[in-house]
Amino acid sequence: MARSRFALLSVGLLLLAGTVAGCDTTGGTSAAPFDSIPIRVGFKDGRPGMSALNDGSWSGFEPHLAQRVLKDALGRTYTSVPLGVGTWKGALSNDKANNNTVNLVIADISEGKDSEGYDLAGPYLLTPLGVLLKDKDQTPVKDMNDLAPLTVCAQKDTTAAHTLDESHPQYSRATNLDECLKQLDRGTVRVVVADFVVLRGIAHNLRYPTDPADPAAPADPQDLGRPKYRAPRDVYLGRPQQLMAVLPPLHQQACKLLGRAIADYVQDTDWLTSVRTYAGLDDFTDQEIINTFRPPTTQAKDTCAA
Repeated sequence: MARSRFALLSVGLLLLAGTVAGCDTTGGTSAAPFDSIPIRVGFKDGRPGMSALNDGSWSGFEPHLAQRVLKDALGRTYTSVPLGVGTWKGALSNDKANNNTVNLVIADISEGKDSEGYDLAGPYLLTPLGVLLKDKDQTPVKDMNDLAPLTVCAQKDTTAAHTLDESHPQYSRATNLDECLKQLDRGTVRVVVADFVVLRGIAHNLRYPTDPADPAAPADPQDLGRPKYRAPRDVYLGRPQQLMAVLPPLHQQACKLLGRAIADYVQDTDWLTSVRTYAGLDDFTDQEIINTFRPPTTQAKDTCAA
């Protein structure tokens, strides 16, 4: 039944998109940048489960989301663009001069201070903060208090960083999540704090090589093929964040089109299946995934009115 609703809305949105595509851009009434063919969509690389670029192909929940809402629901073609370190805002800039790098960003960006001033479509996922440790590290971490004696890394200018600023001010501030993982591998930190779904995807997908001759093979042969990390179940820190697709300001019509498609997709059975598969949530029931990670489909305020 959910798939039928999504298919019906897809047709309606496609018709609406065709209607507004030629509207005047004054006051944000145009469907630009969705007038552009193809739409340029920015993703973050290096986050298996959420988005990762391997041999020229993107995989993860966010590229899958783009396929479902842009191509399947809105009937638009798009290209995928890797975002550099901390450049999503720069990639959306200079839109009026028509030389911006991307038209849309889907890259684990939550509604908050860092995204103020942009048009936000969604949310497409709800996530608390979580923790990531080496797989063999069984240190119990259940709440923020357990982090006090531990060395911690978080990517700066993120919700995790803002949360740790208040509770754990001596944490290591990394320029990106990959740097935190390198610190964890070297043993200079014990814990990485980031969005739970991101960390679960990393823990689910990253394993040691199976070939002992591989330069990245573990020192202990018994670790060959084993998971490198663990993201403990039910360890939720901070306030849950709503992940949003981000457009440049003054693109309200395109934002609303995309927001409607996302809201319907979130209710689709494919959303549930995809979240479980990509984030490695096989140990969660359907209802647990819905209760914890399915965002509200109505907004208290208009996030498309930047």
